[in-house]
Order: sequence, then structure tokens, then C-alpha cells
Amino acid sequence: VLNVMGYHSNNARLAAAACVRAGFRYHVFLRHAAGMPVQGNSLVDHLLGAAVHLLNDDESERDMELARGVAERLRHARDLQLRRGAGSGPDAGRDAVAAGRPAPLPVPSAAMIASGS
Repeated sequence: VLNVMGYHSNNARLAAAACVRAGFRYHVFLRHAAGMPVQGNSLVDHLLGAAVHLLNDDESERDMELARGVAERLRHARDLQLRRGAGSGPDAGRDAVAAGRPAPLPVPSAAMIASGS
């Protein structure tokens, strides 16, 4: 999941937590954050294991372009999802849930870029 947000974004923090919970890799692009102290919500992003991209003012003007570049590299690397299911077939999800593991998800063919404030 890729997200373009402002420095100290509540949305970015919540998305990082949701991605960790769902087993997805999370990249957050924080606008106008280069050189800023890592504290508050941006600290939580780091602690949750997000790939945090701290953009300077010039990069912030090209935030979606930078995010699309990362999405393209991930797509080519087929590294869009970290969670791997145990087994496959029609019963894999049911068996995983019964064993207390998250159900396997198919590897998506595209990355989503969310942007907002």
C-alpha cells in the first residue's frame, strides 16, 4: 500500500497500523518532512515498520510521481504483498483461519496510491 500524506498525518499512522495488521507492506510519502524530527505520528509509522519516505520541498511538488515510481518498481519486483498463505487451493483460506492464521490473499496485479490530508 502506498500513501502520500503530510508530515504527522493521522491517516498515515492509521494506515500503517492497518497494513501491519493485514500483513501488507506499507510505503508512506510524507510531504515537506525531510529534515524534520521523527516524532509523533511519523515515529509511529517508523515503529510499525513502514517504509517512510521523507520528502523535501522540491520532492513534495512531485509526490505522486515519486510514489508511482515506487509502485512501478514494486510491481516489477512482484513485491506488492508480504503475507504468503500456507498452501493453496479452495480450502487454504478456511484451513488458515481455522489454524488461527490470516487467510492467504492473492498477489495483486497493481498497487494503489492513496492521497489526501
